[in-house]
Amino acid sequence: MDLQSRLAALPAVHILQRHPAIHTMASSYPSSHIVAAIRGILQEARETLRNQTDEPASPLQFEADTLVERVIDRLECERMPGYRPVINGSGILFHPDAGETPIGEPVRSTMAHMLTSTICDDLDQVEKEICALTGAEDAVIVTSAQAAFFLMMKVLCDGKDVVVARSHLGMRENGFRPVQAMAHAGARVIEIGATNKTHPEDYQAAIGEQTGAIGVIRPTTYALRGFTQDVALQELVQLGAAVGVPVVYDAGYTTLKPLPEGLWQPSISLTEAVRYGVSVTIVRADGLIGGPACGLIIGCNEILDKVRRHALMPMLTPSPLSRAGLKVRISDLKGATDDFEGHPAGYMLTVSLETIRQRADTLRAGLKAGESAEIIERPAFLTPYKLPDESLASCALSFRPSQDAPETVLARWRNRSPALLGIHDGDRILLDMRGIKDAQIEMVAQIVNDG
Repeated sequence: MDLQSRLAALPAVHILQRHPAIHTMASSYPSSHIVAAIRGILQEARETLRNQTDEPASPLQFEADTLVERVIDRLECERMPGYRPVINGSGILFHPDAGETPIGEPVRSTMAHMLTSTICDDLDQVEKEICALTGAEDAVIVTSAQAAFFLMMKVLCDGKDVVVARSHLGMRENGFRPVQAMAHAGARVIEIGATNKTHPEDYQAAIGEQTGAIGVIRPTTYALRGFTQDVALQELVQLGAAVGVPVVYDAGYTTLKPLPEGLWQPSISLTEAVRYGVSVTIVRADGLIGGPACGLIIGCNEILDKVRRHALMPMLTPSPLSRAGLKVRISDLKGATDDFEGHPAGYMLTVSLETIRQRADTLRAGLKAGESAEIIERPAFLTPYKLPDESLASCALSFRPSQDAPETVLARWRNRSPALLGIHDGDRILLDMRGIKDAQIEMVAQIVNDG
């Protein structure tokens, strides 16, 4: 296809303006701003085509859906001058500098609409849908997973004992210390087992008349390897049921439903926790579930009824914005085959290694010094803590900067708009392609070529 044909194949302004994703932005941006952003992106696409001597390596970057993604990124960047969009080539899928956990367009547009509209919130509709999806008796939404944990300790263990394995008491995200949270909630923390090994007998010996709960806190920032042993969640549920003590399981982040075989499963899903008979399970609603940042508590009616009536509950109730966003995400999951379908980070979580390699090939073809760049296989990780059970096979483009030191180049990229996150590896820079969208490859090539 010659240049004129490729230019003519670009979608017109009015075609992009009628795209469903752009249409949902109409309530948040003036029409003139949307049209200006569309024209700017189309002009950049024309310039890119004119500068290419051969057939473009990836025609997808000039298709309507890809161009629309770039339009939305530009609109958001202009609306929030103190914030910049981020292209994530760090190999850390939920990177703190990349907004940590993204939310999808349906959730985002609903929350934006809430800012300018009045919506009657059906107070228990979201909870009912969560229960229908997981099989739980009841559900409660609070401001965060940390707030949910503190509230459960206050409800069940204020003035009582909570039995927890030492291996579960490490510091979590954002400096959250479970021991301090439990102590502030009025619980007496009974630490059992060794740092690396815990046996069922340790729990049995510690449980008594003053025990309010068995606490199970899944480590999300560290992993024990080597001479280690832990007690399975199912076994703890049976132990608790035998003596009438509830089990509180803080999952950190996980999925609502088990993922199909072949997809990476980080931990026990909420549905599995319900099936095991766990009294209370706590989880983040963002991250792997894909909703806004808030905390979910699911479990038995008797305990969660006490949670709703507790004096702290009004202070920990999430905003209508969070509830509306979560309702949209849960509604999307009702018809999904798994939790990653329609997930805002699905392009990172479910993409095949072959597709990631194709992204790397496309980027290499767009670099001025692409012939010296190498494609290497390496693991990407879910969080900055790089837990071995949370790694996914990936590919990165590896190259040496032409002039400045790698750390200087990476700092310069971080201060651009959009910012580009990469990896410093000796005298080379790595760009992990699992976290880079197809629509972002052209921009990444431009940033790298600019130095």
